[in-house]
Amino acid sequence: MSWSKVRRGLLVAVAGLVVLSGCSGGDVGDPAADDATKTTTAAKEKTGGGADSSIKVDKLNPNDVLAKQTVSMRENPQDTVEFGLQSLTVEGSIATLRLVVTPRFKSESADETISLNDIYSPSVLGIYLLDRKNLKRYDIVRSGPTLFASDSVSTKTVNGTPMAAYAVFAAPQDEIPTIDVFMADYWPEFKNVPVKR
Repeated sequence: MSWSKVRRGLLVAVAGLVVLSGCSGGDVGDPAADDATKTTTAAKEKTGGGADSSIKVDKLNPNDVLAKQTVSMRENPQDTVEFGLQSLTVEGSIATLRLVVTPRFKSESADETISLNDIYSPSVLGIYLLDRKNLKRYDIVRSGPTLFASDSVSTKTVNGTPMAAYAVFAAPQDEIPTIDVFMADYWPEFKNVPVKR
């Protein structure tokens, strides 16, 4: 074999290697990947690495309550609901009530889904605050027909399982340390609930 044939064969092999290395993703930059890397790096620089450490997600702890009571349903007294009152917190002009609600309906199977609507039907979500000292009642804030509270249809759970619920009120106008909280007119109230400011 002549030297020129050997040299030509080597050149073809080297050219092939160059083409192959150019096609592998390792050496040639992908503009979309570069942009994604820049965005991720910018986000990490902004937040100090990955997620924003100031954002927290509350976990539902059914035992983390100030008080709880079990009430019977009006239509079916063997069906009960446990209301656990977690907090009533004032922020600016609003007060937010947080609850843990556990339906225990004997008339339904253990795997039946029960909503706030099932608990309050045929009434609407009837939670309110009562300041007896200053003779003032605070109903859930609304905008037209929309209540500023947990949606009574989509807020649901499996029978016997706790679910989180909330309701928003105008902040009490007077500097009162406690207030009474009613789940509905027909159930006993939570008396002397601390107003956290």
